[in-house]
Amino acid sequence: MLISPPRTSVSHDVSGQIIDLVRSGKLIAGDRLPGERQLAEQLNVSRASVRAGVMRLVTMGLLESRPGSGTYVREPGSEGVRDALVQHLSPDPETLRELFELREIIESEAAARAAQRATPEQIERMRRWANEIATAAQRKDREGLAQADVEFHRQIVIATGNEVLLDVIDSIAPSLHDMRYASTDSLELLPGQRLILNAIEQKDSEAARKAMLSHLTIVRKKAAQSSNKLNE
Repeated sequence: MLISPPRTSVSHDVSGQIIDLVRSGKLIAGDRLPGERQLAEQLNVSRASVRAGVMRLVTMGLLESRPGSGTYVREPGSEGVRDALVQHLSPDPETLRELFELREIIESEAAARAAQRATPEQIERMRRWANEIATAAQRKDREGLAQADVEFHRQIVIATGNEVLLDVIDSIAPSLHDMRYASTDSLELLPGQRLILNAIEQKDSEAARKAMLSHLTIVRKKAAQSSNKLNE
């Protein structure tokens, strides 16, 4: 039975309660979460708070969103990822810069490896999430866009076949959530994502590497701009 959380940091409390259900075994890997409306009623919070709380857990790798099916519990792949489930801290500007640098190093090479190794099924999943990004952007659905963006990038890493690499990306996702949300409010990011996908489809490793690096450079600049505005 879910307990209504206090009104402060509601979406974080929603995340915390779901984490507690997983830790207690009341939710296990493969379980489908109740629908957004049902969760909101059980917790006595708004659907927006449920959506934001669930989104945090998707970015952290605890949950998996499957378009047209629902949201499911994912088994964390390592102790490092499990430890990350309790972290809800926004990074300081210097840490954020270092995290983006880590993404640029890892994800540019991941895109190159994905171009070499991705199966047709994996490419199709990337394509579906790219379409979700475009749809959410047109609707100005920031949470939906950020969630789809997370999954698009995860699918690229998954296509490398390197589980350790996936654990690393999942472990830093919580720290990047707020800035990912702030930097994905524009249609200008869509061409970069399409270039990445096209290069992977064409099995062009160098083009995929360059497209990912260029895309992340733009994302980093937008995140920095958003951070500056918040501090003004």
